[in-house]
Amino acid sequence: MEITFEMRPWQWGDTCRYDKESDRMVPTIVPGAQIKFAIDISLVEAGNHGLRVFSQGVNSGEMELRCLGNRVNFCYFRGRVLRILEVTRSQYSQDPLFSLWRGLKSATAFLDCGLPVSLSGRIGESAELRFQEGDILEGVSHVAGSTDERDYEGRTPLEGLVISVQEFGPIPLEGIEEGYHHVTASVTNPAEARDSWIRYSREFRQPISP
Repeated sequence: MEITFEMRPWQWGDTCRYDKESDRMVPTIVPGAQIKFAIDISLVEAGNHGLRVFSQGVNSGEMELRCLGNRVNFCYFRGRVLRILEVTRSQYSQDPLFSLWRGLKSATAFLDCGLPVSLSGRIGESAELRFQEGDILEGVSHVAGSTDERDYEGRTPLEGLVISVQEFGPIPLEGIEEGYHHVTASVTNPAEARDSWIRYSREFRQPISP
């Protein structure tokens, strides 16, 4: 299956390498390259587009993630909630952007959409999510991707062959040298990665022995 995702400037820059011959940084994510990555959907955007929630036990069809166009990162998704993680502002007291967290918390739901997907965003610190583990979520949103190993630590990442890379930019903002990139990749291990995330979610729920 093919998936198109957005890579933000700072993420793209981290994947580049220095080329001595040209004396500049060059991308490593190019057509034909093999990559490992994780994908994320915006919780806030999905909510704005009318996120639908089906209670546990309801059979709402096949789990999937499907791009709504040729090599665009706007996708339809339907997935079962495997695990929910909420982090409050106080837990980010060492974050240099700590002040931006005032009144907010980070919420992430790990979904089984036939392949592993994170649904994440910042919401009000006292807000309650409309769904729980075991529910099925359905909606549309743009998809972002990351090759940072910290975004899939302890789990098997998605692996794929890069088909195309499209650059948008550069962006006229101070300190941003790279533009945004849309990467289209053919995923080669959706089931393996999904099963790894399912095992990870189950192990997370088990009590820790004294």
